[in-house]
Amino acid sequence: MRGSLFQYAPQLQAFESGPGDAEKKLIMIGGLSDGLLPCWYVPSLGQAASEEGWSMVQPILRSSYNMWGFGSLERDVEDLSALLDFLAREREGKKFAICGHSTGCQIACHYMRSRENLPQHNISHIILQAGVSDRELEDADALAKQQENLQAARQLARQSGGGDEFLPRSACWAPVTAQRFLDLNDVGGKDDYFSSDLSEDELARRFGGFYSTTDVMIAYSSKDEYVPSTVNKQELVERIARAMRGEGGKARVVPLVVPNANHALSPLPEDPESASAEKFFVAQVREFLRDSK
Repeated sequence: MRGSLFQYAPQLQAFESGPGDAEKKLIMIGGLSDGLLPCWYVPSLGQAASEEGWSMVQPILRSSYNMWGFGSLERDVEDLSALLDFLAREREGKKFAICGHSTGCQIACHYMRSRENLPQHNISHIILQAGVSDRELEDADALAKQQENLQAARQLARQSGGGDEFLPRSACWAPVTAQRFLDLNDVGGKDDYFSSDLSEDELARRFGGFYSTTDVMIAYSSKDEYVPSTVNKQELVERIARAMRGEGGKARVVPLVVPNANHALSPLPEDPESASAEKFFVAQVREFLRDSK
């Protein structure tokens, strides 16, 4: 991908590709451990977006790469808000779409929940690709280890300032504080947006009333390796869509289960059908962005 690298806040950079003078900007936010080019499909999505008049912006956040373990959704929202301010002020941005992958979906949703207290920008589209629960696990050994680490994190967080202390190396593959581990893995944690056992009221508190002027696509992977086999994916995306629409039903929400798709829409040699997922998703997003407010 060719484009411009720039600094949007102290020690934070972003890369913009596509039409250099585009007033419409698609912001791509990856998940845990991601940074630039978070997914296989990003170049083709950027190309499709550019053909519809959108540039693509890939930011580095303070939680990018392996720094996620000592961050928070609130800090991510601060960075995203700073990026939007910069794009509007310095790079001709007037209309914005946000595409989150994996934990990037939580960042997008948390931004929308926090938006009334932030500088206002025209967020016309939100795309949630592979927003999944971090706490729902199928493997019994992994679940037992998670519960053990949750207990340790709770004990540490109860101490004065303990939430900012790091858990032992054995807790996670990346450095993680007690509070960040709780946010991701505890029931009702700050990152607990997409768990299948959330009630209708809990979904409404997370999604209701924030999308009346923003179109949303919820793209769930049909073969997501991070989702337990017991989860009814179509039912879950439809429940989230209903929560977003709310009682008035004003929000336009597209619930979508992507056929043959793993978590990152990557083509896998052992699964020839997986190669079709990227093309399907990119075509759906292109049409979604074309039908623009």
